[in-house]
Amino acid sequence: MSVPKRPGRVWHYRDSAGTEVDAIVENEDGAYIAVEIKLGTGAADTAAGALLRFAANIDTAKTPAARALVVVTGNGFAHRRPDGVFVIPITTLTA
Repeated sequence: MSVPKRPGRVWHYRDSAGTEVDAIVENEDGAYIAVEIKLGTGAADTAAGALLRFAANIDTAKTPAARALVVVTGNGFAHRRPDGVFVIPITTLTA
């Protein structure tokens, strides 16, 4: 008899220091990405900064690092910033 896999999950993250991430998208195997959703023009820099602060506070001896840090925007083009944060317009997430 096979054991069914645990489905992926979506979480909101907030810690006692006030660090907040809009969505933590966790895969079946525990791997996850951190996502900030900013639909306003020019908010990607602020959102990327928040994600980088979140990533810097993860104790990787206890919890694996995020597989990716992602900002979903309302417009623009998809790219990877020099700091490693992905910026993805919502229009690219269609089926």
